[in-house]
Amino acid sequence: MGITHTRPVLELFFSGPAQEGMQRLKAGTELEPLITRVNEALDLIERHPGSAEARRLRFVDPPSWGIPVGYREYSYVVTWMSGEDFVEWADAGDVSALAEEIGDDPSHWAVVLYIGPRPE
Repeated sequence: MGITHTRPVLELFFSGPAQEGMQRLKAGTELEPLITRVNEALDLIERHPGSAEARRLRFVDPPSWGIPVGYREYSYVVTWMSGEDFVEWADAGDVSALAEEIGDDPSHWAVVLYIGPRPE
């Protein structure tokens, strides 16, 4: 039996807009299936950030990825960026505050930028 090496699960940090989007989503009790799909997208970012599924959409400014999620007529997106991209893109103060909260090594975390309706 061989040894299996697994990549550590990323720790997610939620920006203010991502936190607000999740709170608005949870306020709609009829949207439980959409909440489940958003949580599945977050799990995908944590466990398989390099996968094609976690990087279905690409944004340039800021440099980030998106996962479309939907339920019935609701079309949402979870937008995120790797810790490394965040360090290159963000202000130094934001980076140091985040590092204090979840650790110095940006390869171990990702930033969820937005959870909400998918822009047209």
